[in-house]
Amino acid sequence: MNTERLNTIIETIGVKNVQLANLAGFDAANVSRLRSGSRNVLRDSTTALRISESIYKYSVITHTTDALFNVLQIPEDSSSETAIDAILDTIFGTSDANISKKKETKDRKHENEVFGVKLDRIMILTDLQNVRLSQLIHVDASLISRYRAGVRSPLSNRQLTDKLVTALFQRIEKHGLIPELSDIMNIKDSELDEELFRKWLTNPELTSKEDISSTEKLLAAFNGFSYKKLPVPPPIEEIVSKDVIYQGALPYLGRAGLQEAVIRFLGSVFYEKKEELLLYSDQNMDWMVEDLSFRMKWAALMGSCVKNGTRVKIIHNIDRDLDEMNEAIISWIPLYMSGMIESYYCSSHIGNRFSHTIFCCPKNYCISGSHVVGTEDRGRYYYHTSEESLAFYEEEFNALMKTARPLVRILPISKDAIPECSITMSKKGLPQMTAKDSPFDKIKIAINPDIVRVYHISEPYVSIEFTHPMMHRAFTSYAERMMV
Repeated sequence: MNTERLNTIIETIGVKNVQLANLAGFDAANVSRLRSGSRNVLRDSTTALRISESIYKYSVITHTTDALFNVLQIPEDSSSETAIDAILDTIFGTSDANISKKKETKDRKHENEVFGVKLDRIMILTDLQNVRLSQLIHVDASLISRYRAGVRSPLSNRQLTDKLVTALFQRIEKHGLIPELSDIMNIKDSELDEELFRKWLTNPELTSKEDISSTEKLLAAFNGFSYKKLPVPPPIEEIVSKDVIYQGALPYLGRAGLQEAVIRFLGSVFYEKKEELLLYSDQNMDWMVEDLSFRMKWAALMGSCVKNGTRVKIIHNIDRDLDEMNEAIISWIPLYMSGMIESYYCSSHIGNRFSHTIFCCPKNYCISGSHVVGTEDRGRYYYHTSEESLAFYEEEFNALMKTARPLVRILPISKDAIPECSITMSKKGLPQMTAKDSPFDKIKIAINPDIVRVYHISEPYVSIEFTHPMMHRAFTSYAERMMV
Protein backbone atom coordinates (compact mmCIF):
# COMPACT_ATOMS: atom_id res chain seq x y z
CA MET A 1 0.00 0.00 0.00
CA ASN A 2 1.42 3.37 -1.06
CA THR A 3 0.47 5.96 1.60
CA GLU A 4 2.01 8.81 -0.40
CA ARG A 5 -0.36 8.13 -3.28
CA LEU A 6 -3.31 7.74 -0.91
CA ASN A 7 -2.53 11.11 0.68
CA THR A 8 -2.17 12.76 -2.73
CA ILE A 9 -5.63 11.54 -3.75
CA ILE A 10 -7.17 12.65 -0.45
CA GLU A 11 -5.56 16.09 -0.65
CA THR A 12 -6.65 16.50 -4.27
CA ILE A 13 -10.36 16.27 -3.42
CA GLY A 14 -9.97 18.04 -0.06
CA VAL A 15 -11.64 15.40 2.10
CA LYS A 16 -10.87 15.34 5.82
CA ASN A 17 -10.27 12.15 7.80
CA VAL A 18 -13.54 12.38 9.72
CA GLN A 19 -15.51 12.95 6.50
CA LEU A 20 -13.95 9.95 4.80
CA ALA A 21 -14.52 7.83 7.90
CA ASN A 22 -18.20 8.84 8.05
CA LEU A 23 -18.71 7.75 4.45
CA ALA A 24 -16.78 4.51 4.93
CA GLY A 25 -18.59 3.69 8.16
CA PHE A 26 -15.66 3.39 10.55
CA ASP A 27 -13.65 5.46 13.02
CA ALA A 28 -11.57 8.44 11.84
CA ALA A 29 -8.56 6.97 13.64
CA ASN A 30 -8.54 4.15 11.07
CA VAL A 31 -8.17 6.67 8.25
CA SER A 32 -5.39 8.43 10.15
CA ARG A 33 -3.49 5.15 10.61
CA LEU A 34 -3.87 4.26 6.93
CA ARG A 35 -2.58 7.67 5.89
CA SER A 36 0.41 7.53 8.21
CA GLY A 37 1.28 3.96 7.23
CA SER A 38 0.95 2.62 10.78
CA ARG A 39 -1.77 0.32 9.46
CA ASN A 40 -1.46 -1.61 6.21
CA VAL A 41 -4.20 -3.45 4.32
CA LEU A 42 -4.33 -5.61 1.22
CA ARG A 43 -5.87 -4.52 -2.06
CA ASP A 44 -8.64 -7.15 -1.89
CA SER A 45 -9.60 -6.27 1.71
CA THR A 46 -12.98 -4.80 2.65
CA THR A 47 -11.25 -1.76 4.15
CA ALA A 48 -9.44 -0.95 0.90
CA LEU A 49 -12.65 -1.20 -1.08
CA ARG A 50 -14.64 0.95 1.38
CA ILE A 51 -11.96 3.65 1.41
CA SER A 52 -11.85 3.72 -2.40
CA GLU A 53 -15.64 3.84 -2.70
CA SER A 54 -15.82 6.64 -0.13
CA ILE A 55 -13.18 8.70 -1.94
CA TYR A 56 -15.22 8.45 -5.12
CA LYS A 57 -18.52 9.26 -3.32
CA TYR A 58 -16.99 12.36 -1.72
CA SER A 59 -15.72 13.60 -5.09
CA VAL A 60 -19.25 13.27 -6.49
CA ILE A 61 -20.83 15.09 -3.54
CA THR A 62 -18.32 17.96 -3.74
CA HIS A 63 -18.09 18.12 -7.56
CA THR A 64 -14.36 17.28 -7.54
CA THR A 65 -14.48 14.24 -9.83
CA ASP A 66 -12.63 16.12 -12.57
CA ALA A 67 -9.68 16.77 -10.24
CA LEU A 68 -9.79 13.16 -9.01
CA PHE A 69 -9.89 11.72 -12.54
CA ASN A 70 -6.99 13.96 -13.53
CA VAL A 71 -4.83 12.51 -10.74
CA LEU A 72 -5.94 8.98 -11.58
CA GLN A 73 -5.30 9.68 -15.29
CA ILE A 74 -8.62 8.28 -16.45
CA PRO A 75 -11.16 9.82 -18.90
CA GLU A 76 -13.63 12.42 -17.57
CA ASP A 77 -16.61 10.23 -18.49
CA SER A 78 -15.33 7.17 -16.60
CA SER A 79 -17.90 5.12 -14.69
CA SER A 80 -17.91 4.77 -10.92
CA GLU A 81 -16.55 1.21 -11.25
CA THR A 82 -13.66 2.43 -13.41
CA ALA A 83 -12.89 5.23 -10.95
CA ILE A 84 -12.89 2.95 -7.91
CA ASP A 85 -10.65 0.43 -9.69
CA ALA A 86 -8.29 3.26 -10.65
CA ILE A 87 -8.13 4.41 -7.02
CA LEU A 88 -7.23 0.88 -5.96
CA ASP A 89 -4.65 0.61 -8.78
CA THR A 90 -3.06 3.90 -7.75
CA ILE A 91 -2.84 3.04 -4.07
CA PHE A 92 -1.92 -0.65 -4.39
CA GLY A 93 -0.62 -1.05 -7.93
CA THR A 94 3.00 -1.66 -8.87
CA SER A 95 3.16 0.55 -11.95
CA ASP A 96 5.98 3.03 -12.48
CA ALA A 97 3.60 5.96 -12.03
CA ASN A 98 4.72 8.20 -9.21
CA ILE A 99 2.14 10.83 -8.45
CA SER A 100 4.41 12.87 -6.22
CA LYS A 101 7.15 13.18 -8.81
CA LYS A 102 4.67 14.00 -11.53
CA LYS A 103 3.15 16.70 -9.36
CA GLU A 104 6.58 18.19 -8.68
CA THR A 105 7.41 18.21 -12.40
CA LYS A 106 4.02 19.70 -13.24
CA ASP A 107 4.47 22.45 -10.62
CA ARG A 108 7.89 23.35 -11.97
CA LYS A 109 6.56 23.46 -15.52
CA HIS A 110 3.66 25.59 -14.36
CA GLU A 111 6.01 28.07 -12.64
CA ASN A 112 7.95 28.44 -15.88
CA GLU A 113 4.74 29.00 -17.83
CA VAL A 114 3.47 31.71 -15.47
CA PHE A 115 6.87 33.44 -15.47
CA GLY A 116 6.86 33.30 -19.28
CA VAL A 117 3.41 34.88 -19.49
CA LYS A 118 4.45 37.77 -17.24
CA LEU A 119 7.77 38.32 -19.02
CA ASP A 120 6.00 38.34 -22.37
CA ARG A 121 3.53 40.97 -21.16
CA ILE A 122 6.31 43.23 -19.89
CA MET A 123 8.31 42.90 -23.10
CA ILE A 124 5.23 43.79 -25.16
CA LEU A 125 4.53 46.74 -22.85
CA THR A 126 8.10 48.06 -23.22
CA ASP A 127 8.38 47.19 -26.92
CA LEU A 128 11.45 45.10 -26.12
CA GLN A 129 12.65 42.44 -28.55
CA ASN A 130 14.41 39.20 -27.62
CA VAL A 131 17.71 40.29 -29.13
CA ARG A 132 17.79 43.63 -27.30
CA LEU A 133 16.96 42.07 -23.91
CA SER A 134 19.57 39.37 -24.48
CA GLN A 135 22.16 42.11 -25.07
CA LEU A 136 21.17 43.94 -21.88
CA ILE A 137 21.66 40.87 -19.67
CA HIS A 138 24.40 39.18 -21.76
CA VAL A 139 22.69 35.92 -22.74
CA ASP A 140 21.77 34.32 -26.04
CA ALA A 141 18.54 35.55 -27.65
CA SER A 142 17.29 31.95 -27.94
CA LEU A 143 17.26 31.74 -24.13
CA ILE A 144 14.96 34.77 -23.91
CA SER A 145 12.71 33.05 -26.44
CA ARG A 146 12.51 29.95 -24.21
CA TYR A 147 11.76 32.14 -21.17
CA ARG A 148 8.86 33.81 -22.98
CA ALA A 149 7.52 30.45 -24.14
CA GLY A 150 7.53 29.13 -20.57
CA VAL A 151 9.97 26.34 -21.42
CA ARG A 152 12.58 27.62 -18.98
CA SER A 153 13.00 30.36 -16.37
CA PRO A 154 15.99 32.07 -14.72
CA LEU A 155 14.56 31.74 -11.20
CA SER A 156 17.23 29.28 -10.02
CA ASN A 157 20.00 31.75 -11.02
CA ARG A 158 19.83 34.75 -8.67
CA GLN A 159 22.49 36.79 -10.51
CA LEU A 160 20.78 36.39 -13.87
CA THR A 161 17.38 37.11 -12.36
CA ASP A 162 18.71 40.34 -10.82
CA LYS A 163 20.03 41.50 -14.20
CA LEU A 164 16.71 40.70 -15.89
CA VAL A 165 14.58 42.50 -13.28
CA THR A 166 16.80 45.61 -13.27
CA ALA A 167 16.92 45.83 -17.07
CA LEU A 168 13.15 45.58 -17.38
CA PHE A 169 12.37 48.02 -14.57
CA GLN A 170 14.85 50.63 -15.84
CA ARG A 171 13.23 50.48 -19.28
CA ILE A 172 9.76 50.84 -17.71
CA GLU A 173 10.90 53.97 -15.82
CA LYS A 174 12.71 55.39 -18.86
CA HIS A 175 9.60 55.17 -21.04
CA GLY A 176 7.20 56.45 -18.33
CA LEU A 177 5.29 53.16 -18.12
CA ILE A 178 4.83 53.00 -14.33
CA PRO A 179 1.03 53.63 -14.57
CA GLU A 180 0.64 50.81 -17.11
CA LEU A 181 2.73 48.41 -15.02
CA SER A 182 0.78 49.35 -11.90
CA ASP A 183 -2.42 48.49 -13.74
CA ILE A 184 -1.03 45.09 -14.75
CA MET A 185 0.08 44.37 -11.17
CA ASN A 186 -3.19 45.80 -9.78
CA ILE A 187 -1.48 48.17 -7.30
CA LYS A 188 -1.19 51.95 -6.87
CA ASP A 189 1.49 53.85 -8.80
CA SER A 190 2.90 55.20 -5.55
CA GLU A 191 3.48 51.67 -4.21
CA LEU A 192 5.47 50.41 -7.18
CA ASP A 193 9.25 50.06 -6.95
CA GLU A 194 11.84 47.66 -8.34
CA GLU A 195 11.65 45.29 -5.35
CA LEU A 196 7.89 44.93 -5.60
CA PHE A 197 8.22 44.36 -9.33
CA ARG A 198 10.81 41.66 -8.62
CA LYS A 199 8.45 39.89 -6.21
CA TRP A 200 5.58 40.04 -8.69
CA LEU A 201 7.72 38.67 -11.51
CA THR A 202 9.73 36.03 -9.66
CA ASN A 203 8.21 35.01 -6.33
CA PRO A 204 6.55 31.56 -6.74
CA GLU A 205 3.73 32.47 -4.34
CA LEU A 206 3.01 35.68 -6.21
CA THR A 207 2.87 33.83 -9.51
CA SER A 208 -0.51 32.61 -8.30
CA LYS A 209 0.30 28.94 -8.86
CA GLU A 210 -1.98 27.95 -5.99
CA ASP A 211 -4.58 30.53 -7.03
CA ILE A 212 -4.60 29.22 -10.59
CA SER A 213 -5.02 25.66 -9.31
CA SER A 214 -7.90 26.78 -7.10
CA THR A 215 -9.46 28.64 -10.03
CA GLU A 216 -9.19 25.51 -12.20
CA LYS A 217 -11.01 23.57 -9.49
CA LEU A 218 -13.78 26.18 -9.39
CA LEU A 219 -14.11 26.15 -13.17
CA ALA A 220 -14.18 22.35 -13.17
CA ALA A 221 -17.07 22.45 -10.68
CA PHE A 222 -19.06 24.82 -12.90
CA ASN A 223 -18.16 22.80 -16.00
CA GLY A 224 -19.24 19.54 -14.37
CA PHE A 225 -22.48 20.88 -12.93
CA SER A 226 -25.66 19.18 -14.05
CA TYR A 227 -28.96 18.85 -12.27
CA LYS A 228 -28.98 15.22 -13.42
CA LYS A 229 -25.73 14.52 -11.52
CA LEU A 230 -26.95 15.85 -8.19
CA PRO A 231 -27.50 13.17 -5.54
CA VAL A 232 -31.16 12.49 -4.80
CA PRO A 233 -31.92 14.13 -1.44
CA PRO A 234 -33.91 12.31 1.23
CA PRO A 235 -37.58 13.32 1.60
CA ILE A 236 -37.94 16.42 3.77
CA GLU A 237 -40.31 14.55 6.07
CA GLU A 238 -37.46 12.18 6.94
CA ILE A 239 -35.22 15.10 7.88
CA VAL A 240 -37.59 17.22 9.92
CA SER A 241 -41.23 16.98 10.94
CA LYS A 242 -43.68 19.87 11.13
CA ASP A 243 -43.64 19.61 14.92
CA VAL A 244 -40.19 21.20 15.00
CA ILE A 245 -41.72 24.59 14.17
CA TYR A 246 -43.45 24.74 17.53
CA GLN A 247 -40.51 24.00 19.80
CA GLY A 248 -39.73 26.51 22.52
CA ALA A 249 -37.01 29.18 22.47
CA LEU A 250 -34.48 26.99 24.28
CA PRO A 251 -30.74 27.56 23.81
CA TYR A 252 -28.97 25.01 21.60
CA LEU A 253 -25.64 23.76 22.91
CA GLY A 254 -22.44 23.18 20.94
CA ARG A 255 -21.98 21.86 17.41
CA ALA A 256 -24.80 19.33 17.65
CA GLY A 257 -27.07 22.05 19.03
CA LEU A 258 -26.30 24.40 16.16
CA GLN A 259 -27.02 21.63 13.67
CA GLU A 260 -30.35 20.92 15.41
CA ALA A 261 -31.23 24.63 15.38
CA VAL A 262 -30.44 24.92 11.66
CA ILE A 263 -32.61 21.88 10.86
CA ARG A 264 -35.45 23.49 12.79
CA PHE A 265 -34.85 26.87 11.14
CA LEU A 266 -34.77 25.60 7.54
CA GLY A 267 -37.58 23.12 8.21
CA SER A 268 -39.76 25.97 9.44
CA VAL A 269 -38.91 28.09 6.39
CA PHE A 270 -39.78 25.15 4.12
CA TYR A 271 -43.09 24.18 5.71
CA GLU A 272 -44.28 27.78 6.06
CA LYS A 273 -42.98 28.78 2.60
CA LYS A 274 -41.22 31.94 3.76
CA GLU A 275 -40.09 34.47 1.19
CA GLU A 276 -36.60 35.46 2.33
CA LEU A 277 -33.55 34.31 4.29
CA LEU A 278 -30.68 36.48 5.54
CA LEU A 279 -27.53 34.45 6.30
CA TYR A 280 -24.19 35.45 7.80
CA SER A 281 -21.55 33.53 9.74
CA ASP A 282 -17.85 34.12 10.20
CA GLN A 283 -17.28 31.15 12.49
CA ASN A 284 -15.42 28.03 11.42
CA MET A 285 -17.64 26.00 9.07
CA ASP A 286 -16.58 22.57 10.31
CA TRP A 287 -19.99 22.22 12.00
CA MET A 288 -21.53 22.04 8.53
CA VAL A 289 -18.93 20.43 6.26
CA GLU A 290 -17.29 17.76 8.42
CA ASP A 291 -20.48 15.80 9.10
CA LEU A 292 -21.51 14.63 5.63
CA SER A 293 -24.82 13.29 6.89
CA PHE A 294 -25.76 16.73 8.21
CA ARG A 295 -24.40 18.44 5.10
CA MET A 296 -26.70 16.34 2.91
CA LYS A 297 -29.67 17.29 5.12
CA TRP A 298 -28.70 20.96 4.96
CA ALA A 299 -28.37 20.80 1.16
CA ALA A 300 -31.75 19.05 0.83
CA LEU A 301 -33.47 21.63 3.03
CA MET A 302 -31.84 24.61 1.34
CA GLY A 303 -32.69 23.23 -2.09
CA SER A 304 -36.30 22.59 -1.07
CA CYS A 305 -36.67 26.10 0.36
CA VAL A 306 -35.36 27.61 -2.89
CA LYS A 307 -37.74 25.45 -4.94
CA ASN A 308 -40.55 26.78 -2.74
CA GLY A 309 -39.65 30.32 -3.84
CA THR A 310 -37.52 31.41 -0.88
CA ARG A 311 -34.91 33.96 -1.91
CA VAL A 312 -31.61 33.86 -0.02
CA LYS A 313 -29.32 36.79 0.72
CA ILE A 314 -25.98 35.54 2.06
CA ILE A 315 -22.86 37.38 3.15
CA HIS A 316 -20.00 34.91 2.69
CA ASN A 317 -17.02 34.98 5.02
CA ILE A 318 -14.04 35.26 2.69
CA ASP A 319 -11.43 36.79 5.01
CA ARG A 320 -9.17 33.84 4.27
CA ASP A 321 -7.40 32.70 1.11
CA LEU A 322 -8.75 32.23 -2.40
CA ASP A 323 -8.98 28.45 -2.06
CA GLU A 324 -11.33 28.70 0.94
CA MET A 325 -13.42 31.28 -0.90
CA ASN A 326 -13.72 29.01 -3.92
CA GLU A 327 -14.57 26.01 -1.72
CA ALA A 328 -17.47 27.99 -0.25
CA ILE A 329 -18.69 28.90 -3.73
CA ILE A 330 -18.39 25.28 -4.93
CA SER A 331 -20.56 24.04 -2.06
CA TRP A 332 -23.24 26.58 -3.07
CA ILE A 333 -23.17 25.93 -6.84
CA PRO A 334 -26.45 23.96 -7.02
CA LEU A 335 -28.17 26.79 -5.15
CA TYR A 336 -26.50 29.53 -7.19
CA MET A 337 -27.70 27.90 -10.40
CA SER A 338 -31.30 28.30 -9.24
CA GLY A 339 -30.98 32.08 -9.60
CA MET A 340 -32.52 32.54 -6.13
CA ILE A 341 -29.29 33.44 -4.30
CA GLU A 342 -27.81 36.90 -3.80
CA SER A 343 -24.25 36.48 -2.52
CA TYR A 344 -22.04 39.18 -1.01
CA TYR A 345 -18.79 39.62 0.87
CA CYS A 346 -17.88 42.23 3.47
CA SER A 347 -15.25 44.75 2.45
CA SER A 348 -14.34 45.32 6.12
CA HIS A 349 -12.16 42.68 7.82
CA ILE A 350 -13.25 40.55 10.76
CA GLY A 351 -11.29 40.29 13.97
CA ASN A 352 -9.70 37.12 15.27
CA ARG A 353 -11.13 37.09 18.80
CA PHE A 354 -14.86 36.54 18.32
CA SER A 355 -17.06 34.77 15.81
CA HIS A 356 -20.67 35.60 15.00
CA THR A 357 -23.61 33.86 13.38
CA ILE A 358 -26.91 35.38 12.22
CA PHE A 359 -29.38 33.19 10.32
CA CYS A 360 -32.57 35.24 9.98
CA CYS A 361 -35.96 34.73 8.42
CA PRO A 362 -37.26 38.31 8.74
CA LYS A 363 -40.19 38.78 11.13
CA ASN A 364 -40.38 35.03 11.79
CA TYR A 365 -37.33 33.41 13.48
CA CYS A 366 -33.59 33.78 13.82
CA ILE A 367 -30.54 31.82 15.06
CA SER A 368 -27.78 33.86 16.69
CA GLY A 369 -24.46 33.00 18.27
CA SER A 370 -21.44 34.95 19.49
CA HIS A 371 -18.33 33.19 20.82
CA VAL A 372 -14.66 33.49 21.48
CA VAL A 373 -12.96 31.92 18.46
CA GLY A 374 -12.28 28.26 19.17
CA THR A 375 -15.16 27.76 21.62
CA GLU A 376 -17.99 27.52 19.08
CA ASP A 377 -18.33 23.74 19.36
CA ARG A 378 -19.32 24.04 23.03
CA GLY A 379 -21.04 27.43 22.82
CA ARG A 380 -24.69 28.45 22.99
CA TYR A 381 -26.90 29.28 20.04
CA TYR A 382 -30.22 31.03 20.53
CA TYR A 383 -33.41 30.62 18.56
CA HIS A 384 -35.40 33.86 18.53
CA THR A 385 -39.06 34.32 17.75
CA SER A 386 -39.90 37.53 19.64
CA GLU A 387 -40.65 40.62 17.57
CA GLU A 388 -38.03 42.68 19.42
CA SER A 389 -35.21 40.17 18.89
CA LEU A 390 -36.07 39.61 15.24
CA ALA A 391 -36.03 43.36 14.55
CA PHE A 392 -32.65 43.66 16.30
CA TYR A 393 -30.93 40.90 14.31
CA GLU A 394 -32.41 42.02 11.00
CA GLU A 395 -30.97 45.47 11.74
CA GLU A 396 -27.61 43.84 12.53
CA PHE A 397 -27.61 42.02 9.20
CA ASN A 398 -28.55 45.17 7.31
CA ALA A 399 -25.66 46.99 8.99
CA LEU A 400 -23.32 44.33 7.58
CA MET A 401 -24.87 44.77 4.14
CA LYS A 402 -23.73 48.41 4.14
CA THR A 403 -20.13 47.21 3.84
CA ALA A 404 -20.92 44.26 1.56
CA ARG A 405 -20.24 43.90 -2.15
CA PRO A 406 -21.51 41.33 -4.66
CA LEU A 407 -19.48 38.12 -4.78
CA VAL A 408 -21.25 35.96 -7.37
CA ARG A 409 -24.08 36.93 -9.71
CA ILE A 410 -26.03 34.39 -11.73
CA LEU A 411 -27.91 35.71 -14.75
CA PRO A 412 -29.86 33.82 -17.42
CA ILE A 413 -28.46 34.16 -20.94
CA SER A 414 -29.52 33.47 -24.49
CA LYS A 415 -27.40 31.26 -26.71
CA ASP A 416 -26.64 34.31 -28.89
CA ALA A 417 -24.78 35.95 -25.98
CA ILE A 418 -22.26 33.11 -25.61
CA PRO A 419 -18.73 34.00 -26.87
CA GLU A 420 -17.29 32.01 -29.75
CA CYS A 421 -13.86 31.38 -28.19
CA SER A 422 -13.30 29.29 -25.07
CA ILE A 423 -11.45 32.17 -23.38
CA THR A 424 -11.58 35.86 -24.23
CA MET A 425 -9.59 38.50 -22.34
CA SER A 426 -9.62 42.27 -22.68
CA LYS A 427 -6.99 44.40 -20.93
CA LYS A 428 -6.56 48.17 -20.76
CA GLY A 429 -4.21 49.31 -23.49
CA LEU A 430 -3.81 45.83 -24.98
CA PRO A 431 -5.55 44.12 -27.89
CA GLN A 432 -8.12 41.45 -27.08
CA MET A 433 -6.62 38.00 -26.58
CA THR A 434 -8.38 34.70 -27.15
CA ALA A 435 -7.86 30.99 -26.70
CA LYS A 436 -9.93 28.55 -28.73
CA ASP A 437 -9.03 25.50 -26.67
CA SER A 438 -9.51 24.84 -22.95
CA PRO A 439 -9.95 21.75 -20.73
CA PHE A 440 -13.63 22.59 -20.27
CA ASP A 441 -16.34 21.80 -22.79
CA LYS A 442 -19.42 23.20 -21.02
CA ILE A 443 -18.19 26.68 -20.07
CA LYS A 444 -16.64 29.68 -21.78
CA ILE A 445 -14.79 32.49 -20.04
CA ALA A 446 -14.79 36.23 -20.81
CA ILE A 447 -12.47 38.48 -18.77
CA ASN A 448 -12.90 42.24 -18.92
CA PRO A 449 -10.92 44.84 -16.90
CA ASP A 450 -13.40 44.82 -14.00
CA ILE A 451 -15.48 41.65 -14.30
CA VAL A 452 -15.19 37.96 -15.13
CA ARG A 453 -18.06 36.11 -16.78
CA VAL A 454 -18.20 32.33 -16.93
CA TYR A 455 -20.84 31.17 -19.41
CA HIS A 456 -22.49 27.81 -18.72
CA ILE A 457 -23.31 26.68 -22.26
CA SER A 458 -25.55 23.74 -21.40
CA GLU A 459 -28.57 23.55 -19.11
CA PRO A 460 -28.90 25.77 -17.16
CA TYR A 461 -27.85 28.53 -19.58
CA VAL A 462 -26.48 31.20 -17.26
CA SER A 463 -23.54 33.54 -16.85
CA ILE A 464 -21.68 33.48 -13.55
CA GLU A 465 -20.16 36.88 -12.79
CA PHE A 466 -17.26 37.69 -10.44
CA THR A 467 -15.94 41.13 -9.49
CA HIS A 468 -13.87 40.37 -6.37
CA PRO A 469 -10.32 41.69 -7.10
CA MET A 470 -8.55 38.57 -5.82
CA MET A 471 -10.74 36.31 -7.94
CA HIS A 472 -10.32 38.59 -10.97
CA ARG A 473 -6.52 38.34 -10.67
CA ALA A 474 -6.70 34.55 -10.34
CA PHE A 475 -8.93 34.20 -13.42
CA THR A 476 -6.60 36.50 -15.34
CA SER A 477 -3.54 34.44 -14.37
CA TYR A 478 -5.35 31.26 -15.43
CA ALA A 479 -6.32 32.79 -18.79
CA GLU A 480 -2.78 34.04 -19.43
CA ARG A 481 -1.45 30.56 -18.80
CA MET A 482 -3.93 29.11 -21.32
CA MET A 483 -2.89 31.67 -23.92
CA VAL A 484 0.82 30.85 -23.82
